[in-house]
Amino acid sequence: MAFARVAFAWLPVFLPVVASSAEGRRASFAEKPSATAERGRTVIRFAVSASTDVEVSILDARGTVVRHLAAGVLGGEKPPPAPLKPGLAQEIEWDGRDDYGAEAKGGPFRAQVRIGMGIRLDAIAGGDPYAYYSKEMGQGDHAAWRITGLEAKPDGTVYVLGNANNYGPPALRAYAADGRYLRTVYPPPAGKPVEKMRGWGVTVRRDGTYAPLYNDLSSPALSKTIICGIRGRIARLLPSPEPDSLLIEEDYRLMRIGTDGTAPENPMLEGLLVSDPPIARKGAPPVVGPLQMALSADGRYFFLSGIFAASGDGKGRTGAEKTGFWRDGQVFKVDAASRRGSVFFALPEKDVIADLDLRGKSSIADFKYGTYAALQGVAADRDGRVFVCDRQNRRVLVLSGEGKIERELVVEYPDAVAVHPRSRILYVTVRTGHYHGRGELKLLRFADWSRDSNPQSHAVLCPVSAYDQATRLAVAEAGDRAYLWVCLLYT
Repeated sequence: MAFARVAFAWLPVFLPVVASSAEGRRASFAEKPSATAERGRTVIRFAVSASTDVEVSILDARGTVVRHLAAGVLGGEKPPPAPLKPGLAQEIEWDGRDDYGAEAKGGPFRAQVRIGMGIRLDAIAGGDPYAYYSKEMGQGDHAAWRITGLEAKPDGTVYVLGNANNYGPPALRAYAADGRYLRTVYPPPAGKPVEKMRGWGVTVRRDGTYAPLYNDLSSPALSKTIICGIRGRIARLLPSPEPDSLLIEEDYRLMRIGTDGTAPENPMLEGLLVSDPPIARKGAPPVVGPLQMALSADGRYFFLSGIFAASGDGKGRTGAEKTGFWRDGQVFKVDAASRRGSVFFALPEKDVIADLDLRGKSSIADFKYGTYAALQGVAADRDGRVFVCDRQNRRVLVLSGEGKIERELVVEYPDAVAVHPRSRILYVTVRTGHYHGRGELKLLRFADWSRDSNPQSHAVLCPVSAYDQATRLAVAEAGDRAYLWVCLLYT
């Protein structure tokens, strides 16, 4: 930082000249600033050596700016705004008045010329506000951290739901397909009409403004709705066929909100994610697992995989149920309107591995602290085919619209799957590990699932050692480019 002081006849002024930032270091003063009194005005002259930002202002005796004289880029492609003139040499007059047109008070005054002005990130307090994890947030191995939802809309916007910090609140954010942060959907944005926000649960003040209702005072749970529970136990974001709405699920209950963060009164939907037969029923074995969901191309149906009825001994999970509608080893097809479910594809009942210890020793790799299903990831293409990750049999299945096997790709520990919307490129994650057993997450890319037996390329993405949570995959398009999104929080 450099300073130059110049005195002139009728105003006691010095000129601090500041050059900063990378651009400022490249540019310098070819002619040092000077100030002279001419015809009852102050004339400030200077020249710079190269194109750069410049700011000229008048400060009072306390260092407060009383007049912003000029600001702009000198030597750029476009001419600078008046009173700056094209070129690197400048001559600017000050008439002795402040920004409001009144005679400036508080002298003696200083004229200040600064070049190379710009901004740069110095530090973020409390972690990156546009990401879901930062070491600055104090994440520990017993924080209930989750990434619980990922959806790519047809317009290329990607929505991600996860914890904003150790224990909440949930943060539902919108990104461009290429990863640029766009906006926050939840916590709810400001400036929306109260009638469009009542569904979140709000307290309306006398003046018509409103504030969120807390769900729990031990953690920042800023809603009475299912999106957040205590200590970071937040809901999941599921794919929705409507372009302007999002589907929130918790304990298989459903809530619909707007992509703009609005939640009109009564946003809860009737019934469950699967109402017939009910996916959750008092007294019945709980349906668990890394829920995976894929929409049909027309949005009339969705496919569920990665879930199964758990067996238990009253103290914890001992494995999977071998019989019943919700037994392991099945993919379910659900009518989106009635939410009536049916079995779309199933492994033979006799092949179901029920005991948790045996499941852990098998290729399913199920474990008390890391739940895996026999059939896990699921995706659907525009032609009605369904792709399923069969962990038990070390393969990815390509199924017809009727649930018949068309092709098998040999993949060990397949985890999640996504298909390119306009080609036969197939993405598959391979996952091992859990909270008590370190593993890794790998990504495989098949250039053409209809012909290739082996992936064209693969990459190791990250270690797996965090709490039980599903891997999320989505393909987002922007113009002629496609971007694969992979969500799995690890520490």
